[in-house]
Amino acid sequence: MLDLALKHDNQSVKNVWFSSATSALIASLEAVETHGKWVAVAPNVCPNVIAAIFASGAKPWFVDIEPQRQGIDPKLLTGVISQVAAVIAVHAYGVPCEIEQIAEIANEAGVPLIEDCAQADGAEFLGKAVGSFGDIAVFSFGTGKIIDAGGGGLAVVQMCFQDNIDKVINDWPEADNGLISDELGSVYRFFYNRFYPHNVEVIQESFLAFIKKISPLFKTRCNTKTIPHLIERRKELEAIIEARREKYSIYIKHLSGTNLIQPLPLLQGVVPWRFNIIIDVSYRDLLFKQLLNSDVKASTWYPRISIFLPNHSYKTTSDLVAKKYECGLLNLWLDETISNEQIVQNCGFLKNKIAQLMIEH
Repeated sequence: MLDLALKHDNQSVKNVWFSSATSALIASLEAVETHGKWVAVAPNVCPNVIAAIFASGAKPWFVDIEPQRQGIDPKLLTGVISQVAAVIAVHAYGVPCEIEQIAEIANEAGVPLIEDCAQADGAEFLGKAVGSFGDIAVFSFGTGKIIDAGGGGLAVVQMCFQDNIDKVINDWPEADNGLISDELGSVYRFFYNRFYPHNVEVIQESFLAFIKKISPLFKTRCNTKTIPHLIERRKELEAIIEARREKYSIYIKHLSGTNLIQPLPLLQGVVPWRFNIIIDVSYRDLLFKQLLNSDVKASTWYPRISIFLPNHSYKTTSDLVAKKYECGLLNLWLDETISNEQIVQNCGFLKNKIAQLMIEH
């Protein structure tokens, strides 16, 4: 676990606190000087990551994911690394990406590496904490994250970029940008629910304009009075991880062998963000709607964010693997908002609905 003393390759690193992980990511991108340049990132990311890229004056270069860990494919990254100013390695769903290979590629090319650990606080790759491979690591304490403190973000900054990030945030106000994040999420969900997947092209320019308008509002530091609370909450990390893994095991116990369901494996070092399953594309959306109508907490995040953007605003490699997961992924809650008993009940409901769908279709 990355503790609050935080050492990075035997060099001191600095904790810089923000009002959100989005704010921390913007500051990190500006600190590594990405303005007017391309930033490599996976296509299956939340809109806040893209907001951060545009807020820093950069543009996203989407690099497809590899199937085992759902993070940037190192082989594809090698082909674009000479043309990007930074890499954002997202540890999606609490699963560490192939961060060791990604770090080697970035280091060899002299390209700064930012680890997005917003969904993976406490996860490890080959026994080493996520956030300790890159030049800067970003963590989140927002709603639904591994540690939900109601908001807040942290950038863990290696020595060579500490002066840069201090200059970037020198005139940033201390403020809570939770309402801004809520607005971004609300607009994104509206576009997703109304236009995805068949009519997304009609809102691409509107979505891009909205992202560019709202993203600078994330440039805020954390209220200094809030920081002790975030530090105290992070001391609960090991207990939170243990509880999440227990809930994951309950899902596995009650859903193993269920037709149409393929749980994503709990690899070594993973901290479950949600319980992620792959479902046949013919049934996924039908099942998802039935779950929502029955107040079972579920989502289909994250589709390729590129499909919401006009072609001129980004570059891409292929996105075939990300598309596969986009069409079949369903994730179910396992945080403190759901009890073990509720998980058992939801598993029974899920199996019954799948059985009905198979009979009907």
